[in-house]
Amino acid sequence: MRKMLVVGIFLVLAAMVFVGPANAGSQVPFEGKFDGGNVPAVDPLERVVVSGQANQLGKYTAVIDVNMAIYEIIGWVEVAPGVFFPILRLPTTVTFTAANGDELYADMDLIGMRHMVDGNFPSFTLDGTITGGTGRFAGATGSFSGSGGQITMPGDDTDLVSGTFFDGAISTVGSNK
Repeated sequence: MRKMLVVGIFLVLAAMVFVGPANAGSQVPFEGKFDGGNVPAVDPLERVVVSGQANQLGKYTAVIDVNMAIYEIIGWVEVAPGVFFPILRLPTTVTFTAANGDELYADMDLIGMRHMVDGNFPSFTLDGTITGGTGRFAGATGSFSGSGGQITMPGDDTDLVSGTFFDGAISTVGSNK
C-alpha cells in the first residue's frame, strides 16, 4: 500500500513537471474614453449610459448602474471656510457592449466629491475589476482605472459625464479557455 502511495505521488509530480502550471491567460492593454449622460431610473438607482472607443472593444456603449443609497464616506473636502463636502465611494456595475453585441462586465468603484448643492461629482476616479462577459469576452478577467467629471445642465435634470479609463489590462480572447 505504501509503495502504491509513493508511486501515485511520483506520477502526480511527474505530470506537473511535464504539463506545467495552468495558463492564467495573457493580458493586453485595456484603455479608452467615454461620454454620455444619465437616463431616467427609479430612485435611488442612477443609470448612466455612455459611448466611446476602447482598445479590445472598438466602438462601444456602456450602461453604468449606481445605487445612490449604497455608499461609503471616505473623507471630506473643505470647499470654503467651514463648508465641507463628502468624498464618496459608490460601488457600481458596468456592462460594456461592443459593436458586434459581445458584452464585457465589470464591478467598479466610483470615488468622488459629491457637490452638496447640485449633486454633481465635478471630478471622479474609477477602479474597475473585469468579471467576465459574452462572446469573445466569455471568461475575461482584468482591471482598469479611470477618471472623469460630471455636470448637470442648467434648466433640467440631465447629467453629462465624460472621462477616460487607463492603466487597464484584460485577458486576451480565448486565453482563459
